[in-house]
Amino acid sequence: MFDFSISAEAGTKIAEIFFDSAIHNPVAVLYEHADPKHLFDEVKTSVQSGMATKEEISSIARARFAEIADQLTSTLMVAARQRSEFEPEHLINVGTITLVLSPYLARLLNGYCLGFKNGCFYLYGADDKPHTLLSLTRWKEQGLE
Repeated sequence: MFDFSISAEAGTKIAEIFFDSAIHNPVAVLYEHADPKHLFDEVKTSVQSGMATKEEISSIARARFAEIADQLTSTLMVAARQRSEFEPEHLINVGTITLVLSPYLARLLNGYCLGFKNGCFYLYGADDKPHTLLSLTRWKEQGLE
């Protein structure tokens, strides 16, 4: 059984996002946003040079991400998208809001509540500690749940 909820504040904010989007039949997509600033200059240089292959750029980017992942500050975001863009099995109704969740995300978010506080979305669990998708993934991988 999938146990995920959306707080009244988060529901109100998502309703605003839906209204502002002017999408006829919107669904909510959760995603993470991080501003890497200058942390990927080496990757940008490789791309701009035109000399590196796609595989080399991917390898450089993955290695760089592993080095700087702890320095990235990410924010949980919600976007409105058109329902028809997604497979029905990825659409989950939570109250009056339909979320797009992969099977992995559905398992990850089971037992959590999407909240909205101080202008930001967060995920809250039994520990009442705010999480983003990235922090929740790391937390669960470390077995701290």
